[in-house]
Amino acid sequence: MYVPEFDVDDETQLEEFIVNLEDAIFGDESDKKPVVAMALQPGTTKTVRGKTYVLNQNHRWTLRRQEGLFGEDYEPEPYSREEYEKLTGEKKEAPVKPKPEKTQKDIFDKGKKTDLPGQNLLFDDLMETIEAPTESERSLAASNGVTNYHRKARKKVAQHFIKEHGSYFDPASQEIVPMSQHRLHGILATIDLKKPVRIGTSAKMPEKVVQFATPGSGRGSFFATSDAEPEDIGISPVATAWNLPGYPVLPRERKVYSFRNLDEKVLQSTAKTQGRKGREKRRLGGGKQYYVPAAENPDLKIKRI
Repeated sequence: MYVPEFDVDDETQLEEFIVNLEDAIFGDESDKKPVVAMALQPGTTKTVRGKTYVLNQNHRWTLRRQEGLFGEDYEPEPYSREEYEKLTGEKKEAPVKPKPEKTQKDIFDKGKKTDLPGQNLLFDDLMETIEAPTESERSLAASNGVTNYHRKARKKVAQHFIKEHGSYFDPASQEIVPMSQHRLHGILATIDLKKPVRIGTSAKMPEKVVQFATPGSGRGSFFATSDAEPEDIGISPVATAWNLPGYPVLPRERKVYSFRNLDEKVLQSTAKTQGRKGREKRRLGGGKQYYVPAAENPDLKIKRI
């Protein structure tokens, strides 16, 4: 019988020799039947006295061990493809760890879940990483131009404004709650990044602005010029009245306001154009729009005309 040379002080080599010797004499301990290691596939593992051994390409049982931070043994991770090929000499797909299931937060962040009444979602990690635009980026965003530099600057200005000042009225709690990631993307999707984006105050808005409200709902945060129609800011002239019995589909209510007595933060942009299906061929969007986050607060006194 072949007896390898090894240092008697090497406990690992000694254990491996004993396991191979036991295997040759007694066979597999699990079923007490003689087993010839040459008949097994390299990479096969077995556990002897609480330790895991793996059959290498030379058909020798070797101790597979990984140590933790403090030297303790623990169950090794599944082989990577490179480890498996090096160990067995076979180009075979190695077992992989199953991917963790997606959490509700992951699904929500990808826009597969909508906001529901009563949700109060604070900023997630992605929103926290939105950096403030520089003065040059603000100037570039407000200027005319359709280059990628203009579009990136406008997106950055809009994202940061929505993150810093965005909020909405939660009818369930009757409170103003922070902006969620899903709503941020929803607002950003209404903006035409090929057109200038500016930050200003409500005092510099036109003397009269209009809002196309859903019947039975509170005041919103988007406004248009007084001569605009719903289609100009990318919305339908009718809406589902979720707060009314039976949820009827009704024409939007045209409400005219004046912000001259207030000094609230405003994001001015152009509504993104979009095609429209059906008999009505008029395109949606293309008009000026004013996003005033503070307007959703019912306690804010805005003059109604």
